[in-house]
Amino acid sequence: ILLFVSANVSAQNDAAEDTAATPVITAVGKPAGRKTEIKINKDGGSLKSSDGMAELIFPAGAVSKKTDISIQPITNLIANGNGMAYRFEPSGIQFQKPVQVIFHYDEEDTKDSMQFLLGITMQDDKGQWHSLNNAVADTVAKTISGSINHFSDWGKFDKIKIDPSHGRLKVKKSLNLTINIVSADGDGEELTELSPLKKKKNPWNAIWMANEIVNGNATEGKIDVTSRSSVKYTAPATLPPKNPVAVTADLTGMVYRTKIKGVQTTFEKLRLVSNILIYDVAYEVTMITDIQDPSGTCLGG
Repeated sequence: ILLFVSANVSAQNDAAEDTAATPVITAVGKPAGRKTEIKINKDGGSLKSSDGMAELIFPAGAVSKKTDISIQPITNLIANGNGMAYRFEPSGIQFQKPVQVIFHYDEEDTKDSMQFLLGITMQDDKGQWHSLNNAVADTVAKTISGSINHFSDWGKFDKIKIDPSHGRLKVKKSLNLTINIVSADGDGEELTELSPLKKKKNPWNAIWMANEIVNGNATEGKIDVTSRSSVKYTAPATLPPKNPVAVTADLTGMVYRTKIKGVQTTFEKLRLVSNILIYDVAYEVTMITDIQDPSGTCLGG
């Protein structure tokens, strides 16, 4: 089960535990792009989404007769959703052989250890989100993939992330940042439900930095820790030398395991990043042009 938590625990109370988890249930995403379609038969085939970020590969024997397959991009409403979600149709179809689903990701959105925190998720007909247990990350190809046996709404999510992960902030203004964690509780089956992080006996900690300065400073912006997982970032009075400002959280005491190219890998230190663009006086520029044909007649602009 996918469980969601915004773990707001006092930084001064090391013995405190995380709040109890609740299942991740949301509304259904709405169409947000062009649908792609293909007919496949017992010989198999493949299909990509219109944005190229999702791909289905059907082995020979996955279906017994000619079948219409489609991918519809939809809004991704899961907590910590990463990019678009996708509606694979016909919904509910069961395959005779597992179908490979591949999600591509942008390296700019998954710097440092963040690319290891991606997961694949599915929403059932009750709105509950589930994690795909066999998902495997390929940090060279920049993909996360897995095998599925049926169609529904599928997408990718960040198991741990800073919210917001990016933003704009005027000089001297403040912004609250929170570490949100989505965890899966299950028994090793193909899919497990998602929920927030459950209570832990050994609390983790976060070291917050602004452009590599612990707790920031007057030049890079100041960080006030309000809890172990939440801070208030205040922008400097003038534009910082390095802009956007990388507000990072280095996590310790949290053991994270994932598969990279099929190999089980353990991380005991993770870095989360939120890129905040600092601005002072902002202007909106509108460019108006007149387009003329060879005769000199204005065609509008």
